Amino acid sequence: LDAFQREHAQRVDPRGRKAAEDARALAEAKAVAWMAYSIHGDELSGADAACAVAYWLVAGEGGLAQRIREGLVVLIDPAENPDGRERYLSMLQAFQHRVPTPDQEDLSHAAVWPWGRGNHYLFDLNRDWFSMVQPESRRAEVIASWHPQLVVDSHEMGSHDTYLFSPPRHPFNPYLPPTSLDWADRFAADQARALDRHGYPYYTREWNEEFFPGYGSSWAAYRGALGILYEMSRTAGTVIKKHSGDLRTYAEATEHHVLSSIANIESLSNNRAEILADFVAERREMVDQTGDGKLTAWVLPEGKYPQRTRDLVRLLRRQGIEVLGRNGERVRLDNLRDGRSGTTVSASDLPANSWLVPVAQPAGRLVRELLDPHLPMESAFFQEERRSIERGEGSRLYETTAWSLPLNFGVEAYWTTGRQFQGFGASVEPAEPVGEVDGETVVGWLIDGTPD
Repeated sequence: LDAFQREHAQRVDPRGRKAAEDARALAEAKAVAWMAYSIHGDELSGADAACAVAYWLVAGEGGLAQRIREGLVVLIDPAENPDGRERYLSMLQAFQHRVPTPDQEDLSHAAVWPWGRGNHYLFDLNRDWFSMVQPESRRAEVIASWHPQLVVDSHEMGSHDTYLFSPPRHPFNPYLPPTSLDWADRFAADQARALDRHGYPYYTREWNEEFFPGYGSSWAAYRGALGILYEMSRTAGTVIKKHSGDLRTYAEATEHHVLSSIANIESLSNNRAEILADFVAERREMVDQTGDGKLTAWVLPEGKYPQRTRDLVRLLRRQGIEVLGRNGERVRLDNLRDGRSGTTVSASDLPANSWLVPVAQPAGRLVRELLDPHLPMESAFFQEERRSIERGEGSRLYETTAWSLPLNFGVEAYWTTGRQFQGFGASVEPAEPVGEVDGETVVGWLIDGTPD
């Protein structure tokens, strides 16, 4: 696996070869799928589906399972939130009945605070994919190192619902890869056929929008993967009675995820060569972009809060974003603009300790996605949003609409349209802060409150 991971990273990196050589580099390549389940601990069916999918992939003797093993590497994260899951299972065990009741007013379906959605710190891990505050979110660093072409993100939703999966509806983020929505439609059609064979109801697009990159499926998309969301109506691990009077069992809920997972993996297998070609072509597009007046790099001087800036640099690197360093004399860059206002900066001399994040890199879309202070939405969506609000139907936006990391960290930041970055080069990881006691006899403490 380690050898494959290194070779795969080289194959999908277009730098160092001509575009005409990509097809030869990918001729025998395997595609990578990352299957992630139950990031919310009280959404149980995904984790059990993961076990069934893993068993089928390993033990399946049919032609499909064999073909998938030969053409793909499938990585499975079966329980993304083990602490939340254990908390919720403990509640279910305490509240359960000898004979499960489908009555949703029963405590066995409702649970109590702090439920199981969050992790040990009661943090919603499906908002932490790029901020990576929580220990479980370090999985994003691992995913980035594998460069997957498919990332599945399995969830549950309200009990009276049916089953939702990708593609999302607008607004669409401007840094979504151009082929993403086309592949989402094709994968969804295959997934729908798998569910149709069992007569399961489902829908797409109706409420799910993924403008915010803090969810698993959306964060993966800005790294070039096809991110697919599953949302299954919950059963609390037993059986529920819906408004319609129909009963839904936990086994049925789990089977939705199993059928969907295998359908998505099969779609990746059947279209492996074309998907890999698109994946590399879109990364090459970022690497080869020309200087046409667009933003080409972000510049992060250490400035007043050097530790914050170093924390930001480390965070970007953990997600597979390349950051260049400058240590030594002061450096001058042309065409600098203030990161907040966009106004031209007259004095372009930067401190010796500064960092530069070029957009011309394979992860360039994620650079713009995480650092830009404003990401535009389509005018057609704004018209729809206004109509929805005026009718009293509320916003069409699911959640967060602003997250620029330089603003979040409160650090000095600039961007440039220039393409000459003399003085910046490959750099070592920023050093972690180290404290010490200076002096033998302590009579008091004097603390500088400026740095974090």
